[in-house]
Amino acid sequence: QFLQPILADTYSVLAYLGFIAVLVMLGLPAVTPFRRRLGDALEGTQRRELVDAVDEISLRIRQYLGVTTLMSLVTGAAVALWCFLFGLDLALSWGVLNFLLNYIPVVGNVIGIFPPVLYAILQFEGWQRPTLLFLGLAAIQVAISNFLYPMMQGRSMALPPVVIVVALTFWGWVWGIVGALIAIPLTVAAIIALDHFESTRWLATLLSEKRR
Repeated sequence: QFLQPILADTYSVLAYLGFIAVLVMLGLPAVTPFRRRLGDALEGTQRRELVDAVDEISLRIRQYLGVTTLMSLVTGAAVALWCFLFGLDLALSWGVLNFLLNYIPVVGNVIGIFPPVLYAILQFEGWQRPTLLFLGLAAIQVAISNFLYPMMQGRSMALPPVVIVVALTFWGWVWGIVGALIAIPLTVAAIIALDHFESTRWLATLLSEKRR
């Protein structure tokens, strides 16, 4: 009963991702013709700025998704191993849950700690083992999200915490959990686009923590 809504949400996310994958497969063959038509329609300076912005957005999003997926795998494996060593039931499920939640920055890392701890309170007697489990999971999340992840990701995609929270709130309200998953790539893409044009560069400066 506890896992049923989680599995239902996971199914919804996978369905959305499958739909996006179909769109990507259909859209990739149209990229080259579209760039050619875009080059014919715009002047030299405009064309260069727009193409540079699109190329940088593509590079940053690939970097973000690659590093985030790697860190999510590390987080999920560490959580599953820690729960298994504690003898907690459904250890693999807690690892998968944290793997998925790790795609939601800041909020996902915090939320992922509580379901296994609450389950441990039901499974074990006393408070010692749930407390140790909580401390271990918190240490895993802090070590990965505060040290390992920033080192792997670099400062190129750094956003102020308030921008991250606003982006998660807005895109989560628009598209639910899928919106929260893609909130950061969408926000970064918008900032890069704003930064490539003189009239909107000041907005990119306000929204980004550090510009290269």
